[in-house]
Amino acid sequence: MALLFAAGFLLLLGGVYWYVNSQHNSSAVIDTTAAKPAAPKENPVQKYIEVTGIRFAGSSKGPVVSFVVVNHSDSDLVGLAGNVKVWGLTQKAEEDPVGTFSFQTSMPAQSSKELTLPFTTKLKLMELPDWQNVKVAVEITAPAGA
Repeated sequence: MALLFAAGFLLLLGGVYWYVNSQHNSSAVIDTTAAKPAAPKENPVQKYIEVTGIRFAGSSKGPVVSFVVVNHSDSDLVGLAGNVKVWGLTQKAEEDPVGTFSFQTSMPAQSSKELTLPFTTKLKLMELPDWQNVKVAVEITAPAGA
């Protein structure tokens, strides 16, 4: 009786093992056929750069944005460039940003710099969110291999 029970138990474990492996192999086939193209590689400097202190103002040439770029890295960054999208805190996934701007500067290690640049937006100056109601997404475009 003990041998019959042990054989049945081994047969049951073998069946479970076979079932799990067959499910894993078939899902791997599905995953490889549904694989998305690789996303563009993130700039290695991306994690060290912060854009903060967003403020909007008007000028004779249209709206401008003043902001602070912070370099949290231990390296000097020459030719630092990036694109910034600005959203209001009420932004939903399907909404466009309230505006965008691009910057280019050079910065020493562990420093910050205030810049004022043209702001591209479809909104009027009075329709833009207040400084405490914005969030930004920064995409560093240069230096390429820093």
